[in-house]
Amino acid sequence: MDILEAQGSASAAKVILIVDDNADDLIFLQRIMRRHSLVNPVYTLSDGESAITYLEGRHPYAQRVLFPFPSVLFLDFNLPRKSGLEVLQWLHSRRDLPPLKIFVYTDITLFPYLQDCYKNGANGFLLKEDQEIQFEGLLRDFPDLWQYRYPEQHSPQKKVVA
Repeated sequence: MDILEAQGSASAAKVILIVDDNADDLIFLQRIMRRHSLVNPVYTLSDGESAITYLEGRHPYAQRVLFPFPSVLFLDFNLPRKSGLEVLQWLHSRRDLPPLKIFVYTDITLFPYLQDCYKNGANGFLLKEDQEIQFEGLLRDFPDLWQYRYPEQHSPQKKVVA
């Protein structure tokens, strides 16, 4: 059975989809998001096949009002039913889908795996052992992806020219 849990408003534009079969990893990533005051709607799934079904908008995720296409995908590399790499390869072949930022969420650091992920559309990696520090980097490097509870605290500083 899939885990599908939504937090936040589904009508918001910047939806995050997390695909990971480890409940502890999901909880930890969601805690990091809360600590940074993110209010993006978050949907979670537990396997690669369900991720493809969701992204394609097929039953039971056909109603895009309830299951909007994400702006951000956190994708575990080691998933049941279809691996993270298989999901990436599928996404890479689907030019008809809206663009999204894909971050592979893994504990694997072997170069061939990383290279395969980048070749198939991954925008970056979040290593599970250093995820909090790396997540802060994603917030900084991809500022347009995130919605904050207090946006004024996260807006870029305006430089004063003397």
